[in-house]
Amino acid sequence: MGLLGNILVTFALMLWPMVWIVSIMGMGGPGASNNLSWMLQLLLFNSYPVWIFAVLSYNGATYWGLSSHSFFLGVAALFLVLNAGLIYSVYNLVVRGINNEGYSVAGGTVYWNAKPLQEAEAESFSQIIEKLALDKNRFYDSGRVLETTADPASFRALDDLYYRDAKQVFYVPYYEIKLVDGADASTFEVIEETLNDVKSDARDAYFRYYSGEQVAPR
Repeated sequence: MGLLGNILVTFALMLWPMVWIVSIMGMGGPGASNNLSWMLQLLLFNSYPVWIFAVLSYNGATYWGLSSHSFFLGVAALFLVLNAGLIYSVYNLVVRGINNEGYSVAGGTVYWNAKPLQEAEAESFSQIIEKLALDKNRFYDSGRVLETTADPASFRALDDLYYRDAKQVFYVPYYEIKLVDGADASTFEVIEETLNDVKSDARDAYFRYYSGEQVAPR
């Protein structure tokens, strides 16, 4: 390979560390490690030195007078080492069928962030919101058992924020299961209304509620 070609390849290699750092930053967004298409794009982008030396090796060209095949092997090995975490994340999605972030169920096992939750019962497992989940025996918050008075076997949604079990009503904002004190589960309903200048988003036979708190008698 001529002088200009050697210089261009050297310049491309000098940019590789910056490209690798940018790819790490690209994995920092929420849900990025569950986005297969995005990760494959990053791997393809990161691998450009491998393709450069693969072409040079195939054509029998040298790089600064040295065998381009040796550079190809070295760059390929370095690519695998630097991108081992990204490659493993792709492996989780494609081969194991589990998410790298959040909950997933595969092969009769429940996972949180690709780590098995041994105590979780896969057949009855379901996700409430992003970090909250339950099975027939217990609740989970970010993969950890969550202590609450709610009964997981009868727990069900009334709307996006209100839930109930056989005897109690709960308000679930963000990642917390809050008991709605005094609520009558048998007559509780989610309905927005404003009476006597008091706004409420739910009611039972006795009280009106807003954001899980009693605000007025019925």
